[in-house]
Amino acid sequence: MKSMLGKKIVFLVISGLLAAFALTVIEDLIQERLYYQDEAKRSVAHAWSGQQQVFGPILVVPHHYREVKSVWDSKLEKYTDRTVEHRSVLYIIPDQLKLNSQMITQQRARGIFSFPVFTSEMTLAGEFDLTEYNRLKNMPNVFKIETPYLAVTLSDMRGINNKPVLNWQAGQHSFAAGSNLNFSPQGIHAPIKSLMGTRAEFAFELNLRGMDTLWFTPIAKDTKVDLAATWPHPNFVGQFLPAEREINQEQFQAKWQVSEFSSNITQHVAQCQTGDCSSLMNNRFGVSLNTPVDIYRQSIRSAKYGLLFVGLTFISFFMFEVLKRLQIHPVQYTLVALALSVFYLLLIALSEHLGFLMAYGLATSACVLLLTFYVASILGNIKWGLGFGGFISLLYVLLYVILSSEDHALLLGAGLVFSALVLVMAATRNLDWYQVSHWASEKAKAQLYRNKDESEWDEALLDEPEAPTNTANN
Repeated sequence: MKSMLGKKIVFLVISGLLAAFALTVIEDLIQERLYYQDEAKRSVAHAWSGQQQVFGPILVVPHHYREVKSVWDSKLEKYTDRTVEHRSVLYIIPDQLKLNSQMITQQRARGIFSFPVFTSEMTLAGEFDLTEYNRLKNMPNVFKIETPYLAVTLSDMRGINNKPVLNWQAGQHSFAAGSNLNFSPQGIHAPIKSLMGTRAEFAFELNLRGMDTLWFTPIAKDTKVDLAATWPHPNFVGQFLPAEREINQEQFQAKWQVSEFSSNITQHVAQCQTGDCSSLMNNRFGVSLNTPVDIYRQSIRSAKYGLLFVGLTFISFFMFEVLKRLQIHPVQYTLVALALSVFYLLLIALSEHLGFLMAYGLATSACVLLLTFYVASILGNIKWGLGFGGFISLLYVLLYVILSSEDHALLLGAGLVFSALVLVMAATRNLDWYQVSHWASEKAKAQLYRNKDESEWDEALLDEPEAPTNTANN
Protein backbone atom coordinates (compact mmCIF):
# COMPACT_ATOMS: atom_id res chain seq x y z
CA MET A 1 0.00 0.00 0.00
CA LYS A 2 2.90 2.34 0.63
CA SER A 3 4.28 2.13 -2.90
CA MET A 4 1.24 2.06 -5.13
CA LEU A 5 2.86 4.45 -7.60
CA GLY A 6 5.92 2.23 -7.88
CA LYS A 7 3.76 -0.85 -8.40
CA LYS A 8 1.80 0.97 -11.05
CA ILE A 9 4.98 1.80 -12.92
CA VAL A 10 6.06 -1.87 -12.72
CA PHE A 11 2.71 -2.93 -14.15
CA LEU A 12 3.09 -0.40 -16.94
CA VAL A 13 6.53 -1.79 -17.78
CA ILE A 14 5.05 -5.29 -17.95
CA SER A 15 2.25 -4.02 -20.19
CA GLY A 16 4.84 -2.35 -22.43
CA LEU A 17 6.77 -5.62 -22.69
CA LEU A 18 3.61 -7.43 -23.73
CA ALA A 19 3.02 -4.81 -26.41
CA ALA A 20 6.65 -5.16 -27.55
CA PHE A 21 6.18 -8.92 -27.83
CA ALA A 22 3.03 -8.40 -29.93
CA LEU A 23 4.92 -6.00 -32.21
CA THR A 24 7.74 -8.54 -32.58
CA VAL A 25 5.24 -11.21 -33.62
CA ILE A 26 3.73 -8.84 -36.19
CA GLU A 27 7.18 -7.95 -37.59
CA ASP A 28 7.91 -11.69 -37.94
CA LEU A 29 4.62 -12.03 -39.82
CA ILE A 30 5.66 -9.24 -42.19
CA GLN A 31 9.00 -10.97 -42.79
CA GLU A 32 7.12 -14.17 -43.56
CA ARG A 33 4.97 -12.33 -46.11
CA LEU A 34 8.18 -10.95 -47.63
CA TYR A 35 9.44 -14.53 -47.98
CA TYR A 36 6.21 -15.52 -49.77
CA GLN A 37 6.63 -12.49 -52.05
CA ASP A 38 10.18 -13.57 -52.92
CA GLU A 39 8.91 -17.09 -53.65
CA ALA A 40 6.27 -15.68 -55.98
CA LYS A 41 8.90 -13.49 -57.65
CA ARG A 42 11.18 -16.47 -58.25
CA SER A 43 8.21 -18.36 -59.71
CA VAL A 44 7.51 -15.54 -62.18
CA ALA A 45 11.21 -15.32 -63.09
CA HIS A 46 11.29 -19.08 -63.66
CA ALA A 47 8.36 -18.88 -66.09
CA TRP A 48 9.40 -15.60 -67.78
CA SER A 49 13.09 -14.81 -67.21
CA GLY A 50 15.09 -13.05 -64.52
CA GLN A 51 17.28 -9.97 -64.43
CA GLN A 52 19.24 -9.41 -67.61
CA GLN A 53 22.78 -8.14 -68.11
CA VAL A 54 23.89 -7.52 -71.68
CA PHE A 55 27.65 -7.97 -72.00
CA GLY A 56 29.18 -7.38 -75.40
CA PRO A 57 29.61 -7.64 -78.22
CA ILE A 58 33.25 -8.63 -77.93
CA LEU A 59 35.39 -10.13 -80.70
CA VAL A 60 37.10 -13.35 -79.60
CA VAL A 61 40.08 -14.74 -81.53
CA PRO A 62 41.19 -18.22 -80.38
CA HIS A 63 44.75 -19.04 -81.42
CA HIS A 64 47.69 -21.39 -80.79
CA TYR A 65 51.26 -20.31 -80.21
CA ARG A 66 54.61 -21.85 -79.36
CA GLU A 67 56.80 -20.92 -76.46
CA VAL A 68 60.38 -21.98 -75.77
CA LYS A 69 61.00 -22.86 -72.13
CA SER A 70 64.11 -23.93 -70.27
CA VAL A 71 63.42 -27.29 -68.62
CA TRP A 72 65.72 -29.15 -66.23
CA ASP A 73 66.95 -32.43 -67.71
CA SER A 74 67.81 -34.83 -64.91
CA LYS A 75 69.79 -37.14 -67.18
CA LEU A 76 71.97 -34.41 -68.59
CA GLU A 77 71.81 -32.52 -65.30
CA LYS A 78 71.30 -29.20 -67.01
CA TYR A 79 68.58 -26.95 -68.43
CA THR A 80 67.52 -27.61 -72.00
CA ASP A 81 65.23 -25.63 -74.27
CA ARG A 82 61.88 -27.21 -75.06
CA THR A 83 59.10 -25.92 -77.31
CA VAL A 84 55.66 -25.89 -75.65
CA GLU A 85 52.39 -25.26 -77.48
CA HIS A 86 49.58 -23.23 -75.88
CA ARG A 87 46.04 -22.27 -76.76
CA SER A 88 44.86 -18.77 -75.88
CA VAL A 89 42.23 -16.21 -76.83
CA LEU A 90 42.47 -12.57 -77.81
CA TYR A 91 39.65 -10.28 -76.72
CA ILE A 92 39.05 -7.26 -78.97
CA ILE A 93 36.58 -4.65 -77.75
CA PRO A 94 34.69 -2.25 -80.06
CA ASP A 95 35.98 1.24 -80.62
CA GLN A 96 32.39 2.45 -80.68
CA LEU A 97 29.10 0.91 -79.55
CA LYS A 98 25.63 2.42 -79.91
CA LEU A 99 22.79 0.59 -78.22
CA ASN A 100 19.17 1.68 -78.64
CA SER A 101 16.54 -0.06 -76.54
CA GLN A 102 12.74 0.27 -76.52
CA MET A 103 11.43 -1.37 -73.37
CA ILE A 104 7.78 -2.42 -73.10
CA THR A 105 6.67 -3.24 -69.55
CA GLN A 106 3.78 -5.21 -68.14
CA GLN A 107 2.72 -6.91 -64.90
CA ARG A 108 2.90 -10.63 -64.09
CA ALA A 109 1.09 -11.97 -61.03
CA ARG A 110 1.37 -14.96 -58.73
CA GLY A 111 -1.51 -15.06 -56.27
CA ILE A 112 -1.88 -11.64 -54.66
CA PHE A 113 1.63 -10.58 -55.71
CA SER A 114 2.43 -8.85 -59.01
CA PHE A 115 5.79 -7.89 -60.49
CA PRO A 116 6.94 -5.75 -63.43
CA VAL A 117 8.49 -7.56 -66.40
CA PHE A 118 9.78 -6.14 -69.67
CA THR A 119 10.44 -6.92 -73.31
CA SER A 120 13.31 -4.91 -74.74
CA GLU A 121 13.83 -4.48 -78.48
CA MET A 122 17.52 -3.61 -78.89
CA THR A 123 19.59 -2.47 -81.81
CA LEU A 124 23.35 -2.74 -81.37
CA ALA A 125 25.75 -1.18 -83.84
CA GLY A 126 29.38 -0.17 -83.78
CA GLU A 127 32.86 -0.58 -85.18
CA PHE A 128 35.94 -2.69 -84.39
CA ASP A 129 39.58 -1.79 -84.94
CA LEU A 130 41.28 -4.94 -86.30
CA THR A 131 44.85 -3.75 -85.75
CA GLU A 132 45.40 -6.22 -82.89
CA TYR A 133 44.12 -9.10 -85.02
CA ASN A 134 46.44 -8.21 -87.88
CA ARG A 135 49.35 -7.95 -85.46
CA LEU A 136 48.48 -11.38 -84.06
CA LYS A 137 48.59 -12.97 -87.54
CA ASN A 138 52.11 -11.67 -88.08
CA MET A 139 53.54 -12.97 -84.83
CA PRO A 140 56.19 -15.63 -85.56
CA ASN A 141 55.23 -17.85 -82.62
CA VAL A 142 51.52 -17.98 -83.58
CA PHE A 143 51.07 -21.03 -85.83
CA LYS A 144 47.28 -21.41 -85.89
CA ILE A 145 44.30 -19.06 -85.64
CA GLU A 146 40.89 -20.60 -85.17
CA THR A 147 37.67 -19.09 -86.48
CA PRO A 148 37.02 -15.77 -84.73
CA TYR A 149 33.54 -15.10 -83.38
CA LEU A 150 31.50 -12.25 -81.98
CA ALA A 151 30.20 -13.06 -78.49
CA VAL A 152 27.36 -11.55 -76.49
CA THR A 153 26.60 -12.81 -72.99
CA LEU A 154 23.26 -12.60 -71.19
CA SER A 155 22.18 -13.38 -67.66
CA ASP A 156 19.27 -15.57 -68.79
CA MET A 157 19.22 -17.04 -72.30
CA ARG A 158 15.53 -17.95 -71.97
CA GLY A 159 14.75 -14.28 -72.50
CA ILE A 160 15.84 -14.26 -76.18
CA ASN A 161 12.72 -13.82 -78.32
CA ASN A 162 14.19 -13.61 -81.83
CA LYS A 163 16.88 -15.23 -83.93
CA PRO A 164 19.54 -12.51 -84.26
CA VAL A 165 21.50 -12.10 -87.48
CA LEU A 166 24.85 -10.30 -87.48
CA ASN A 167 25.58 -7.77 -90.22
CA TRP A 168 29.38 -7.77 -90.44
CA GLN A 169 31.07 -5.58 -93.02
CA ALA A 170 29.32 -6.60 -96.26
CA GLY A 171 28.01 -10.00 -95.17
CA GLN A 172 25.62 -11.63 -92.75
CA HIS A 173 26.35 -14.28 -90.12
CA SER A 174 23.95 -16.33 -88.04
CA PHE A 175 24.21 -16.43 -84.27
CA ALA A 176 24.46 -19.74 -82.43
CA ALA A 177 23.48 -20.58 -78.85
CA GLY A 178 26.06 -20.06 -76.12
CA SER A 179 28.63 -17.32 -75.80
CA ASN A 180 31.69 -19.64 -75.93
CA LEU A 181 33.15 -17.59 -73.06
CA ASN A 182 34.27 -19.54 -70.03
CA PHE A 183 33.55 -16.77 -67.53
CA SER A 184 29.96 -16.26 -68.76
CA PRO A 185 28.74 -19.14 -70.95
CA GLN A 186 25.09 -18.00 -71.36
CA GLY A 187 24.50 -15.95 -74.47
CA ILE A 188 25.04 -16.11 -78.23
CA HIS A 189 27.97 -16.07 -80.62
CA ALA A 190 28.41 -15.61 -84.35
CA PRO A 191 31.41 -17.24 -86.11
CA ILE A 192 33.17 -14.98 -88.63
CA LYS A 193 35.14 -16.98 -91.16
CA SER A 194 37.35 -14.17 -92.35
CA LEU A 195 38.44 -10.81 -91.03
CA MET A 196 39.64 -8.35 -93.63
CA GLY A 197 40.90 -4.82 -93.51
CA THR A 198 41.71 -2.68 -90.53
CA ARG A 199 38.18 -1.78 -89.43
CA ALA A 200 34.88 -3.65 -89.35
CA GLU A 201 31.40 -2.31 -88.84
CA PHE A 202 28.67 -4.48 -87.31
CA ALA A 203 24.99 -4.31 -86.41
CA PHE A 204 22.32 -6.72 -85.14
CA GLU A 205 18.97 -6.70 -83.37
CA LEU A 206 18.15 -8.48 -80.13
CA ASN A 207 14.68 -8.96 -78.67
CA LEU A 208 15.11 -9.70 -74.98
CA ARG A 209 12.70 -10.47 -72.15
CA GLY A 210 13.58 -9.85 -68.52
CA MET A 211 12.35 -8.98 -65.10
CA ASP A 212 13.02 -6.21 -62.61
CA THR A 213 16.42 -4.92 -63.85
CA LEU A 214 18.21 -4.47 -67.17
CA TRP A 215 22.01 -4.07 -66.98
CA PHE A 216 24.53 -2.95 -69.59
CA THR A 217 28.31 -3.35 -69.63
CA PRO A 218 30.24 -0.45 -71.22
CA ILE A 219 32.37 -2.83 -73.25
CA ALA A 220 33.46 -0.35 -75.94
CA LYS A 221 35.98 2.43 -75.75
CA ASP A 222 33.05 4.75 -76.39
CA THR A 223 29.69 3.34 -75.29
CA LYS A 224 26.38 5.10 -75.91
CA VAL A 225 23.09 3.68 -74.64
CA ASP A 226 19.70 5.21 -75.41
CA LEU A 227 16.85 3.62 -73.43
CA ALA A 228 13.12 4.37 -73.48
CA ALA A 229 10.53 2.48 -71.42
CA THR A 230 6.82 2.55 -70.63
CA TRP A 231 7.39 2.75 -66.88
CA PRO A 232 7.03 5.89 -64.73
CA HIS A 233 9.18 4.83 -61.77
CA PRO A 234 12.75 4.04 -62.91
CA ASN A 235 15.60 3.49 -60.49
CA PHE A 236 18.97 4.05 -62.17
CA VAL A 237 21.56 1.67 -60.76
CA GLY A 238 25.17 0.72 -61.25
CA GLN A 239 28.40 2.64 -61.54
CA PHE A 240 27.27 5.23 -64.10
CA LEU A 241 24.21 7.47 -64.01
CA PRO A 242 22.56 8.62 -67.24
CA ALA A 243 23.86 11.83 -68.75
CA GLU A 244 20.32 12.76 -69.74
CA ARG A 245 16.97 11.56 -68.48
CA GLU A 246 13.32 12.52 -68.82
CA ILE A 247 10.59 11.03 -66.62
CA ASN A 248 6.84 11.59 -66.77
CA GLN A 249 3.72 9.83 -65.50
CA GLU A 250 3.71 7.21 -68.25
CA GLN A 251 7.29 6.59 -69.37
CA PHE A 252 10.94 7.59 -69.11
CA GLN A 253 13.92 8.08 -71.39
CA ALA A 254 17.58 7.92 -70.42
CA LYS A 255 20.89 8.29 -72.23
CA TRP A 256 24.32 7.11 -71.08
CA GLN A 257 27.71 7.87 -72.59
CA VAL A 258 30.70 6.09 -71.05
CA SER A 259 34.27 6.42 -72.32
CA GLU A 260 37.19 4.06 -71.76
CA PHE A 261 38.74 6.60 -69.39
CA SER A 262 35.85 6.45 -66.93
CA SER A 263 35.13 2.72 -67.31
CA ASN A 264 38.78 1.58 -67.40
CA ILE A 265 37.56 -1.09 -69.80
CA THR A 266 40.96 -1.82 -71.38
CA GLN A 267 42.51 -2.82 -68.06
CA HIS A 268 39.45 -4.88 -67.09
CA VAL A 269 39.63 -6.83 -70.37
CA ALA A 270 43.37 -7.42 -69.94
CA GLN A 271 42.72 -8.69 -66.43
CA CYS A 272 39.97 -10.96 -67.74
CA GLN A 273 42.35 -12.55 -70.27
CA THR A 274 44.51 -13.65 -67.34
CA GLY A 275 41.52 -15.43 -65.77
CA ASP A 276 39.96 -12.84 -63.42
CA CYS A 277 36.80 -11.43 -65.04
CA SER A 278 34.93 -10.34 -61.90
CA SER A 279 35.83 -6.66 -62.24
CA LEU A 280 34.83 -6.71 -65.92
CA MET A 281 31.38 -8.19 -65.22
CA ASN A 282 30.73 -5.90 -62.25
CA ASN A 283 31.56 -2.79 -64.27
CA ARG A 284 27.96 -2.07 -65.30
CA PHE A 285 25.01 0.30 -65.22
CA GLY A 286 21.30 0.00 -65.88
CA VAL A 287 17.76 0.63 -64.74
CA SER A 288 15.50 -1.12 -62.28
CA LEU A 289 11.70 -1.07 -62.61
CA ASN A 290 11.05 0.33 -59.19
CA THR A 291 7.67 -0.21 -57.49
CA PRO A 292 6.32 3.17 -56.28
CA VAL A 293 5.22 1.85 -52.85
CA ASP A 294 6.63 -1.36 -51.42
CA ILE A 295 3.93 -2.27 -48.89
CA TYR A 296 6.11 -4.64 -46.89
CA ARG A 297 9.01 -2.23 -46.62
CA GLN A 298 6.62 0.53 -45.56
CA SER A 299 4.91 -1.78 -43.05
CA ILE A 300 8.23 -2.81 -41.49
CA ARG A 301 9.27 0.83 -41.18
CA SER A 302 5.93 1.74 -39.56
CA ALA A 303 6.14 -1.20 -37.14
CA LYS A 304 9.53 0.03 -35.93
CA TYR A 305 7.71 3.06 -34.52
CA GLY A 306 5.21 0.84 -32.66
CA LEU A 307 6.99 1.05 -29.30
CA LEU A 308 7.15 4.82 -29.63
CA PHE A 309 3.39 4.91 -30.12
CA VAL A 310 2.78 2.65 -27.13
CA GLY A 311 5.09 4.74 -25.00
CA LEU A 312 3.41 8.02 -25.97
CA THR A 313 -0.01 6.49 -25.30
CA PHE A 314 1.03 5.25 -21.88
CA ILE A 315 2.40 8.69 -21.09
CA SER A 316 -0.87 10.36 -22.09
CA PHE A 317 -2.87 7.86 -20.02
CA PHE A 318 -0.59 8.39 -17.06
CA MET A 319 -0.95 12.16 -17.37
CA PHE A 320 -4.74 11.77 -17.37
CA GLU A 321 -4.50 9.63 -14.28
CA VAL A 322 -2.19 11.98 -12.40
CA LEU A 323 -3.52 15.39 -13.42
CA LYS A 324 -7.22 14.51 -13.37
CA ARG A 325 -7.00 12.24 -10.30
CA LEU A 326 -8.41 9.28 -12.22
CA GLN A 327 -7.69 5.63 -11.68
CA ILE A 328 -6.88 3.47 -14.72
CA HIS A 329 -6.16 -0.23 -14.25
CA PRO A 330 -3.00 -1.76 -15.77
CA VAL A 331 -5.19 -4.21 -17.71
CA GLN A 332 -6.78 -1.24 -19.45
CA TYR A 333 -3.33 0.06 -20.33
CA THR A 334 -2.50 -3.35 -21.80
CA LEU A 335 -5.69 -3.53 -23.89
CA VAL A 336 -5.01 -0.09 -25.37
CA ALA A 337 -1.43 -1.08 -26.17
CA LEU A 338 -2.61 -4.27 -27.88
CA ALA A 339 -5.11 -2.25 -29.92
CA LEU A 340 -2.23 -0.05 -31.11
CA SER A 341 -0.24 -3.16 -32.00
CA VAL A 342 -3.10 -4.75 -33.96
CA PHE A 343 -3.12 -1.62 -36.15
CA TYR A 344 0.02 -2.93 -37.89
CA LEU A 345 -1.62 -6.32 -38.47
CA LEU A 346 -4.60 -4.60 -40.09
CA LEU A 347 -2.24 -2.44 -42.13
CA ILE A 348 -0.33 -5.33 -43.70
CA ALA A 349 -3.49 -7.39 -44.28
CA LEU A 350 -5.38 -4.56 -45.99
CA SER A 351 -2.42 -3.21 -47.98
CA GLU A 352 -2.00 -6.53 -49.80
CA HIS A 353 -5.40 -5.94 -51.43
CA LEU A 354 -6.10 -2.19 -51.35
CA GLY A 355 -2.77 -0.41 -51.60
CA PHE A 356 -0.77 1.14 -48.79
CA LEU A 357 -2.43 4.58 -48.58
CA MET A 358 -6.01 3.29 -48.47
CA ALA A 359 -5.04 0.49 -46.09
CA TYR A 360 -3.33 2.99 -43.80
CA GLY A 361 -6.44 5.19 -43.74
CA LEU A 362 -8.81 2.28 -42.98
CA ALA A 363 -6.56 0.78 -40.29
CA THR A 364 -6.13 4.21 -38.67
CA SER A 365 -9.88 4.89 -38.70
CA ALA A 366 -10.67 1.50 -37.17
CA CYS A 367 -8.13 1.87 -34.34
CA VAL A 368 -9.02 5.51 -33.59
CA LEU A 369 -12.75 4.72 -33.35
CA LEU A 370 -12.09 1.72 -31.13
CA LEU A 371 -9.81 3.63 -28.77
CA THR A 372 -12.14 6.65 -28.65
CA PHE A 373 -15.08 4.43 -27.64
CA TYR A 374 -13.02 2.48 -25.09
CA VAL A 375 -11.40 5.50 -23.43
CA ALA A 376 -14.72 7.36 -23.24
CA SER A 377 -16.24 4.31 -21.55
CA ILE A 378 -13.53 3.70 -18.97
CA LEU A 379 -13.18 7.39 -18.10
CA GLY A 380 -16.91 8.03 -18.17
CA ASN A 381 -16.43 11.21 -20.21
CA ILE A 382 -17.10 11.47 -23.95
CA LYS A 383 -15.04 14.65 -24.26
CA TRP A 384 -11.94 12.97 -22.87
CA GLY A 385 -12.54 10.02 -25.21
CA LEU A 386 -12.77 12.34 -28.21
CA GLY A 387 -9.68 14.20 -27.05
CA PHE A 388 -7.73 10.94 -26.76
CA GLY A 389 -8.97 9.88 -30.21
CA GLY A 390 -7.76 13.18 -31.64
CA PHE A 391 -4.38 12.65 -29.99
CA ILE A 392 -4.04 9.17 -31.53
CA SER A 393 -5.14 10.52 -34.93
CA LEU A 394 -2.40 13.14 -34.74
CA LEU A 395 0.16 10.44 -33.96
CA TYR A 396 -0.90 8.41 -37.01
CA VAL A 397 -0.70 11.49 -39.23
CA LEU A 398 2.81 12.16 -37.94
CA LEU A 399 3.74 8.52 -38.54
CA TYR A 400 2.60 8.73 -42.16
CA VAL A 401 4.62 11.91 -42.63
CA ILE A 402 7.68 10.11 -41.24
CA LEU A 403 7.13 7.11 -43.53
CA SER A 404 6.71 9.36 -46.57
CA SER A 405 9.95 11.23 -45.87
CA GLU A 406 12.71 8.63 -45.85
CA ASP A 407 15.50 11.20 -45.92
CA HIS A 408 14.18 13.03 -42.84
CA ALA A 409 12.65 10.09 -40.94
CA LEU A 410 15.25 10.11 -38.17
CA LEU A 411 15.00 13.88 -37.71
CA LEU A 412 11.18 13.79 -37.55
CA GLY A 413 11.16 10.82 -35.16
CA ALA A 414 13.69 12.46 -32.84
CA GLY A 415 11.68 15.68 -32.92
CA LEU A 416 8.51 13.80 -31.99
CA VAL A 417 10.17 12.13 -28.99
CA PHE A 418 11.69 15.41 -27.83
CA SER A 419 8.34 17.22 -28.18
CA ALA A 420 6.61 14.55 -26.11
CA LEU A 421 9.26 14.89 -23.40
CA VAL A 422 8.86 18.67 -23.39
CA LEU A 423 5.07 18.40 -23.00
CA VAL A 424 5.34 15.91 -20.13
CA MET A 425 7.95 17.97 -18.28
CA ALA A 426 5.96 21.18 -18.80
CA ALA A 427 2.69 19.59 -17.61
CA THR A 428 4.27 18.09 -14.48
CA ARG A 429 6.73 20.82 -13.58
CA ASN A 430 4.73 21.88 -10.50
CA LEU A 431 3.50 18.42 -9.56
CA ASP A 432 4.34 16.99 -6.13
CA TRP A 433 5.04 13.34 -6.91
CA TYR A 434 5.11 12.42 -3.20
CA GLN A 435 1.59 13.78 -2.90
CA VAL A 436 0.55 11.82 -5.99
CA SER A 437 1.96 8.66 -4.47
CA HIS A 438 0.15 9.36 -1.19
CA TRP A 439 -3.10 10.01 -3.07
CA ALA A 440 -2.76 6.76 -5.01
CA SER A 441 -2.16 4.80 -1.80
CA GLU A 442 -5.11 6.41 -0.02
CA LYS A 443 -7.34 5.86 -3.02
CA ALA A 444 -6.40 2.20 -3.17
CA LYS A 445 -6.89 1.85 0.60
CA ALA A 446 -10.32 3.48 0.42
CA GLN A 447 -11.31 1.19 -2.43
CA LEU A 448 -10.15 -1.84 -0.46
CA TYR A 449 -12.20 -0.79 2.61
CA ARG A 450 -15.19 -0.06 0.42
CA ASN A 451 -14.97 -3.52 -1.10
CA LYS A 452 -14.59 -5.04 2.36
CA ASP A 453 -17.66 -3.20 3.72
CA GLU A 454 -19.73 -4.27 0.75
CA SER A 455 -18.60 -7.85 1.25
CA GLU A 456 -19.56 -7.78 4.96
CA TRP A 457 -22.93 -6.25 4.10
CA ASP A 458 -23.58 -8.99 1.53
CA GLU A 459 -22.65 -11.64 4.10
CA ALA A 460 -25.03 -10.07 6.66
CA LEU A 461 -27.84 -10.19 4.15
CA LEU A 462 -27.13 -13.84 3.48
CA ASP A 463 -27.02 -14.72 7.20
CA GLU A 464 -30.24 -12.84 8.10
CA PRO A 465 -33.10 -15.37 8.85
CA GLU A 466 -36.07 -15.30 6.58
CA ALA A 467 -39.28 -13.74 7.90
CA PRO A 468 -41.93 -16.35 9.02
CA THR A 469 -44.65 -16.97 6.53
CA ASN A 470 -48.22 -16.16 7.75
CA THR A 471 -50.32 -19.22 6.91
CA ALA A 472 -53.33 -18.33 9.00
CA ASN A 473 -54.99 -16.52 6.15
CA ASN A 474 -54.40 -19.36 3.69
